[in-house]
Amino acid sequence: MAQKGIWRAGTETPFTEYRGSQAAFDHTVAGIKSAYANGVKMAFSTDADYYIPGMTRGQVAINFLKSWKAAGIPTRNP
Repeated sequence: MAQKGIWRAGTETPFTEYRGSQAAFDHTVAGIKSAYANGVKMAFSTDADYYIPGMTRGQVAINFLKSWKAAGIPTRNP
């Protein structure tokens, strides 16, 4: 991907109390780490097309950052 200039816009579902599993989350984090380590350009995205009672869509979307945080992806430098 890095060599071809292909951007990675993953929509990884985070491991939360309402969705996912630890094994799937660990696999997801490994993939994000690998892409970052190999110089793949990455864009944050979600696939939050579901409703969680008591949560706004914004709150659900913020949970998607858990995968990037666990992978150690740093904030963008200007």
